Formats: sequence, structure tokens, C-alpha cells
Amino acid sequence: MSLMDKPKTDFYKEYVSIKDFLFYVAFTQKETVSDVASWLLYNAFSKDITSYEIDRHYRVFKGKIKSGADKNIERFFEQITFDGYHAYHAYVCFIRDKEDGIDSSHWKDSFINEDYYKLVYSNFYLNKAELYELDYIKGLNLNFDQASDYIYHTYSCDGIDATVKPEGVSSGTGWHPITLQQKKINLAKERDKDVPQPKLSLETLNKAIDLIASMPNEIPQKEALTKTINEEVSSRSQDKKLIAMLAILLAQKSNVFQVGNRPNATQINEAIVNLAQQELQVIDDDMFGLKGNTAKISNAIKEYSHIIKNKLKDEL
Repeated sequence: MSLMDKPKTDFYKEYVSIKDFLFYVAFTQKETVSDVASWLLYNAFSKDITSYEIDRHYRVFKGKIKSGADKNIERFFEQITFDGYHAYHAYVCFIRDKEDGIDSSHWKDSFINEDYYKLVYSNFYLNKAELYELDYIKGLNLNFDQASDYIYHTYSCDGIDATVKPEGVSSGTGWHPITLQQKKINLAKERDKDVPQPKLSLETLNKAIDLIASMPNEIPQKEALTKTINEEVSSRSQDKKLIAMLAILLAQKSNVFQVGNRPNATQINEAIVNLAQQELQVIDDDMFGLKGNTAKISNAIKEYSHIIKNKLKDEL
């Protein structure tokens, strides 16, 4: 154990970095970083709390106070509440790479205009004991000893998620030019690749036809066109009804063909194409009309969902 191990350990027991603090609150409260900073400023955080800076010898110094407010907090929060921490971080990286002579153009798409920002000091710390004394912080029921246990990931929506740091990793932050929602969609797509796709069969098609045949002819009312219940159903309406019933039947058979509580038009269209190309070995010239039908399937489901909602609502 070296002589400086104790000063370093003691420091991190008492203090939390401003970024770990903000990210931890945003992550646990499911808020954006900029909203956390705005909420703190609303509660006069910069007047209630003092920032602390350290040198390489782990000597601690108080941040500058002006007009009763901590300037480190005021200046940093002003930057990250303008268009979010995610955008400000992109600006900082843009300036860094630019000054180092590295191509920095890829950062520019992630912030509005470099003239709107300025570099401010952000490597300061907060005293944990002082944080716990604030009623609005105390109400969050957070343990700031855990704030440094994570690798935080920031997204273009200014949202945060986090992963526990592997053993031996002291720090790390991920920056992603997508939203958290897009990340979830991407993960779902990756999971779906490993899920075997159910195959359409003649038995399934026959069941669908039997189900349709057992149902009364009904046409949803249109604003621009009224039809009576006994009027002959057009060929196109029958096709849409058939598509809707097939989609419902497939959704009943497998969760892969469901999204929420309705049929998944995208997965159904992919299964049809796979059936034609892989199982039935339909030649390319005869594939016309079998690809790109996601919108048609989706519209058919919407138009005819009223027919089967009472009968199938407990099954989907």
C-alpha cells in the first residue's frame, strides 16, 4: 500500500464527481440530465452547495462563490441545460479534436452551433454529507456511495442508462448518437434474429379461411361513403378482410407475430417472403406482389379489427 492510497480512498469516500452525481440522479429517477440540472437550479442548488476542486496531490479547494452562488455549478449547468448534456459533450469533443488537428466534423451533427457554447470547468466534486443535508435531495432516497459504481451511457434524447463497472475498471462514460428508444428497438431486432420464425402451412391457411367463412360480412362505415349491412362486399374489401383474419390467426399462433396486443405486420410480411422464397422456392419473376406488404397488412388490420375484437380480445 503506497502513502497516497489513503488520501485517495478518503477523498472518494467523502466526495462524488459532478458528472457521476448528475448521471446517477438522472438514471435512478428516469429523467434527462438537463432536466435534473434545471430542477436543481430551481431549488437553488448552486446557492445551497459548494463545489470542490482537487489537485494531483488530493488537496481539496472550494470552488469560487459569486453573488452567493457557486460559479462552477452555475456555469456548467448553464451549458448542459441549453440543449442537453449530450449536445454539450459533443461540442467539447468537437473543440478538443479541432485543437488537436483531428477531423472533428462528425461531432457537429450533435449540437446546434458552436457559437452558442463555451468551454467551462466540469471536473469538480460535491461533498456527499452536504448533499444529504438538503431536503429535496434527501427526498430522492439515494446512496451517493453507489454513484461511481456505474459506467453511464448518454443518448441524443439526453437520457441515461448505466451498466455496473467491471472489476478493475475505475471510470468510463459512453456517448451514443441515438435515442434510448432507438437503442431498445435495435436490441429487440438483435434478439429477434435468434428466434426461429414460425412457418406458414396449408393447415394454418385453411384454418384462417374457415374462420373467415364463419364470420358475417361486415364493412366499416366510411365518412365519405355509406353502405348498408346487406350490400354486396367489394372484392377489395374481401381481400382486406382476408389479410386481417390471417394476421389475427398468426398472432394467435405465435408471440413472434405480435407487437403489444395486435398482430405484427412487419414480422408477418417477412414470414410470407421466407415461405415463398425458402419453402416454396418461388422464382424471382413470380415474387412480384409478395414483397413490401407491411403497410397493406397493417392497414387491413386497422380497418377490420372491429369485426373480431369481441371474439379475439382475450386471445391476443
